Amino acid sequence: MRRALMVAAAAAALVIGAAPLAAAAPPEQETVLLDCDNGQTYTAVVNGNGAFTPARVVDSNQVAVPVTFSDFTLKAVLPDGTVIEDSDPSVDAKGGGNVEARNPQVTLTCTFELTTVVEEGDEAPFPVGTEVTFGGVVTGFVTGP
Repeated sequence: MRRALMVAAAAAALVIGAAPLAAAAPPEQETVLLDCDNGQTYTAVVNGNGAFTPARVVDSNQVAVPVTFSDFTLKAVLPDGTVIEDSDPSVDAKGGGNVEARNPQVTLTCTFELTTVVEEGDEAPFPVGTEVTFGGVVTGFVTGP
């Protein structure tokens, strides 16, 4: 669960400007769809679990690099049907905002959402079987050809 939430954030930033929606990622990676302000939807995969972990754009040699996250939302539906919702409008900026301010790359702003179900062994604040949907806004840039 914790990995899925972190991956969602990082993956969202990954896809920020590369190839359009394409083939699926290997099963050991988290896949996130990004709906970006350039009118494109991208698929990105993340192998790490840090908030600013770069992601690979599917079917491309490009890497998406997140620099800010904001407008986080969380919805958890417990196995008994109880719904828990939370949101956080704050901004988490890499390097205290210096990375975005000094970035020479063209940036994109994308929304993302990831839904996962808590499984046995997950480090999660919710019981096994809870469906968790996590989303927000990510701004970043893409490197590579």
